[in-house]
Amino acid sequence: MIRTGRVVEKEQNLLRVCFEKEEACQGCGMCSRQESMVSIPGDAEVGDVVEVALPDAQVLKASLVTYAIPLVGLIGGLWLGTALFPDREGMVLLAGLAGTVILFAGVKQFDRKLRQTAGWQPRVVAVRPGNAPTSETK
Repeated sequence: MIRTGRVVEKEQNLLRVCFEKEEACQGCGMCSRQESMVSIPGDAEVGDVVEVALPDAQVLKASLVTYAIPLVGLIGGLWLGTALFPDREGMVLLAGLAGTVILFAGVKQFDRKLRQTAGWQPRVVAVRPGNAPTSETK
């Protein structure tokens, strides 16, 4: 997956890149964010347009981990809550929420480790000067 963004900040060799919302997201309206930011290592100047690559398989795996693992926590917590508190729906709900929170915390820890793995790092594959015409400008 390659996304095009603009460098908005540079600190040593760490670039803060701003990406606009993808075309597929324009009609959805589910989120109010019009742009997203990411910090990646690279060599560019503020205002430059960069192409950032992340292998498609990694994007799919990250999505699976981010969404599926907390869902497993919810279902597991509800199952455990039902076994421990058969006639108390409020406690079952709390157990489900606790399972979600616990496994979401595990996902956050896993994410911290993945950020240090080279195969999971986005990388800058192309840099265009900020005043060069792009497909984003009309």
